[in-house]
Amino acid sequence: MIIDISNRMERDMRIDLNLDICSMTDEMKTYNQMTPKYNDIFDFVDSSKEWVSNKMSIGQGHYKYVCGSFTKSGNKCKNKPIADSDGKCHLHNK
Repeated sequence: MIIDISNRMERDMRIDLNLDICSMTDEMKTYNQMTPKYNDIFDFVDSSKEWVSNKMSIGQGHYKYVCGSFTKSGNKCKNKPIADSDGKCHLHNK
């Protein structure tokens, strides 16, 4: 009697593979049950506008901080903020 070893090995490998897949599925179910579901919608457009509100573009994706307070003419101040001033320049820190 000749035993075909390749078929037996292939069958054993398929059984092992199926067991691994089943255990991975169980682990994923457990992980999904532990992970909280968030229904909040995050508005990236408004977040980006807020992030840039106290910065000025200096080109090539680089920014520098500016005061951002409103001047008498109604424009945003572009002076450099001073240290320990809550982001205000020498004129608006008073």
